[in-house]
Amino acid sequence: MESKLIMMDFELASINAFGVKFVTTTHSSIISGCFFHLQNSIQRKVQGLGFKTNYEQDPVFSHHVNQIAALAFLQPNDVSQGFDDLYNSLPQMLHPLLGYFEDAYVGRNRTQGRAKPMFEIELWNMLSNARLRHLIMHPLPSILQQLEGLAHNL
Repeated sequence: MESKLIMMDFELASINAFGVKFVTTTHSSIISGCFFHLQNSIQRKVQGLGFKTNYEQDPVFSHHVNQIAALAFLQPNDVSQGFDDLYNSLPQMLHPLLGYFEDAYVGRNRTQGRAKPMFEIELWNMLSNARLRHLIMHPLPSILQQLEGLAHNL
């Protein structure tokens, strides 16, 4: 059985190894980053910057941090502008975290466009994969919703 989607952690060695093995002319597998691991990388950086207490005790601060991860749910072509909008609207205290995210996931803004990030937007963006995009845009009804629908039709 051939896998169509390989969801991975953000480890370059693993991504490169899977890319060589599974993304060839004979295999059409798509490597996708895992949103859980994207959030984890942001959380590790939050802790590394000494913001753990802020994140745990200040709901506004944690909301701002979560907005960064939410960039994964923008259309891939909108991520760069979304990042710039966040950078300009979030408190300056978060600029070191935003700088990390920009280098790793968006690409540093240069005069002739953005530099290549460590992880391409298409890898971590949840809407760049057609299957994931379909699941997000057309979620399956919950069992409770299905039962309510059945009860309504009786």
